[in-house]
Amino acid sequence: MEHSMSENSCQLCAVEKLTFEPPPIYCTPCGARIKRNAMYYTVGAGDTRHSFCIPCYNEARSDTIAIDGTAIPKIKLDKKKNDEETEEWWVQCDKCEAWQHQICALFNGRRNDSGQAEYTCPYCYMQEIERGECKPLPQSAVLGAKDLPKTILNDHIEQRLFKRLKQERLDRARVQGKSYDEVPGADGIVVRVLSSVDKKLEVKPRFLEIFICEQMELFIWDLQYSGTKILEI
Repeated sequence: MEHSMSENSCQLCAVEKLTFEPPPIYCTPCGARIKRNAMYYTVGAGDTRHSFCIPCYNEARSDTIAIDGTAIPKIKLDKKKNDEETEEWWVQCDKCEAWQHQICALFNGRRNDSGQAEYTCPYCYMQEIERGECKPLPQSAVLGAKDLPKTILNDHIEQRLFKRLKQERLDRARVQGKSYDEVPGADGIVVRVLSSVDKKLEVKPRFLEIFICEQMELFIWDLQYSGTKILEI
């Protein structure tokens, strides 16, 4: 890794440019996901941003395209290519002045609103411990998953998981001809709910029409398969 590093590399992962998959883009009229490196049209920004795939754009024969009953001139749409990349931000150590990716350094840049937060990289921190300039936190002071609040959902998942792991351990013990305690098991597993958000999403009219038609076809097929007679009206 040292031979592949340069002055522009992250001192922790040895990678210069760390990119992430951008958030998916969906066509507003049809709801289809716009493929990577595909061309599309867009208008607006933030919550009012709308995107249009090429088929939906060409389907609108006029000089305008409708969004929720509002006609928008096509001349206001920007043509783009879905090839944008999100690059990870950097943070500089205040001691050795080395640069690292924020995600590699576990540095929360969102909480550093003023830009004045002090950062010490892991290498400088270890050197300070060796020189006796600072002491590491005791293991008891480091909070773990078990210290997070419990919920009904995580209790249910834990009970099901522990029950299944116990049964799997019993099966292995029986196959190996050993007692339950002689077979290694998975200990120390903790389940916690970190995020639970209620969202209300709007179903596009075109997708709703397709979904209803498919559900109706499946319903009729189930009736015919079960031998139920369908009366024609």
